[in-house]
Amino acid sequence: MGFSLKLISAVPISQVLSSYQPDWLPKDLIAGVSVAAVQIPTAVAYAQLAGFPPQVGLYSSVLPLVAYALFGSSRQLVVGPDSGTCAMLAATLAPLAAGGGPDRFAQLSVAICFVGGLLCLMAALLRCNFVADFLSEPILIGFMNGLGLNIAVSQIGKIFGVPTTQTRFWSMLIDSIKNLPKFHPLTAALGLGLVFALVALKWRWPRAPGALVAVMIGLIAGSIWDLGNQGVQLLGPIPQGFQPPHWPHLHWRDWEDLVPGAVGIVLVSYCNLALAARSFARRAGYETDSNQDFRALGIADICSGLSGGFMVSSGNSQTAIAIGVGGKTQIANLVGAAAIALVVQFATGPLAALPIAALGAILVVSGIGLLDIRGLRRLYRWSKSEFALSLVATFGVLTFGVFRGIFLAVGLAIIRILSQISRPNEAIVGKIPGIDGYNDIAGHPNAETLPGVLIYRFDAPILFFNADWFRRRLIRLIDTAANPLHTVIIDMESSQLTDTTGADALARVFDRTRADGIGLKLCRVRTAVRHVLQQTGLLNSIGEDNFYPSIRSAAEAAISERAGAAEGRREQGKTP
Repeated sequence: MGFSLKLISAVPISQVLSSYQPDWLPKDLIAGVSVAAVQIPTAVAYAQLAGFPPQVGLYSSVLPLVAYALFGSSRQLVVGPDSGTCAMLAATLAPLAAGGGPDRFAQLSVAICFVGGLLCLMAALLRCNFVADFLSEPILIGFMNGLGLNIAVSQIGKIFGVPTTQTRFWSMLIDSIKNLPKFHPLTAALGLGLVFALVALKWRWPRAPGALVAVMIGLIAGSIWDLGNQGVQLLGPIPQGFQPPHWPHLHWRDWEDLVPGAVGIVLVSYCNLALAARSFARRAGYETDSNQDFRALGIADICSGLSGGFMVSSGNSQTAIAIGVGGKTQIANLVGAAAIALVVQFATGPLAALPIAALGAILVVSGIGLLDIRGLRRLYRWSKSEFALSLVATFGVLTFGVFRGIFLAVGLAIIRILSQISRPNEAIVGKIPGIDGYNDIAGHPNAETLPGVLIYRFDAPILFFNADWFRRRLIRLIDTAANPLHTVIIDMESSQLTDTTGADALARVFDRTRADGIGLKLCRVRTAVRHVLQQTGLLNSIGEDNFYPSIRSAAEAAISERAGAAEGRREQGKTP
């Protein structure tokens, strides 16, 4: 039993195979062939986007697909070349390969597969799947919008048959506009026609294999009108068969230079994969393991490097097609990988006549598909600041490049979070008629506070960057209280953490209240905070008996102590 559980944990497909139903097989076979039919033209197009020969995209579509089918937690997700990952690869490898030729570019690609794969495996070992949470929805929307625009503009030259030499978005856009008068009419007609056809197809039949349709139209048009002899650029011969695994011969500094780019690609590709896997699993009624997916992505990247490919991520359109034709399990991915392998080994010849404009059309529509205008509109309605953050992410990607753009957006998001935590919401707590318990009295003019008691809540951890703000705000409330105070109660429920600076701020508040003869009580103190207060000695100074499990118990104790003190004064006055 223990061995079986370990096997299922390490190789999730084993659980599927143990309960596989015979009537699933025909559906998985059809889904696998459908995946291959879409993956082949998509892989060739994305290889062009990343700056690789077309066969490299095919190499990236076989072993990675097998690896995720064996080790991934999703039963349906297809992995392989991805437009966003390929755009980031181009941004990473092009500067490092400058002047080195195709061989150096290929070696860097293999090397970054190993670097990225190892990073994924280390992240899985350390259970770092939480990193997906660092890319918030506004940043992801902005990042994908920037990538989508960058991909679409980068294909203008292929669509119109004009030369482009720039690599940055604004330069590419200006260069493409300047060169448009030199467009090749037949290439432009084919390219624009396919773009409109694919957009219409996606609008009318969202699950239709648009990439396959574009390739078939391009091949048919090329054979009927002999486009190659009429000035239309063709893909050209694609070598058959796989290349043997090889270790890249690079200087150690090259490996070092690849690490920052690999980190960025892993972060984005994993976030896309994990979110896609979770989304498809939710629709099908099962759960995924995001940490297992980190491991599976690492193995897939290493397998891609071994086969001479590049880093991969989730193929959402391929997954949707596999599900649409009834695919049930990972067997569909294994069938798809086998079909792609057969094409690579024996049938790459027909692709030589494929017009480059057809690949450009596929990529333009793919880039448009990354745009999330609906998400932007939702952000605008819900939060203007998050909408602005998303636009900054888009502008950063377009202006400064993929990595600088995303790090700029993440940096701004962190600054925004820190600013919110450094000046968080605070509340004076009291009784609101008709509402049980003690609550924030803001916005409730009929709310009542306990006479002589200030109940204060600070809605954030008390840490070094907001501790002095917390102290000054609380002291100001004490000084400006309408009536003399005899007790201050601090509700610590929202302050999950504190540090020595936070403890020092509490100590200074305690010293001030003690000097003024005001009692200080803390309620709902978290274990982590109590530990810090104990280590700093503040727990003993305030007194264990001044810590309470609830606001109600602290308030009742304050009222009781006040009544007891008043009774004591009366008794003292009666004494002769």
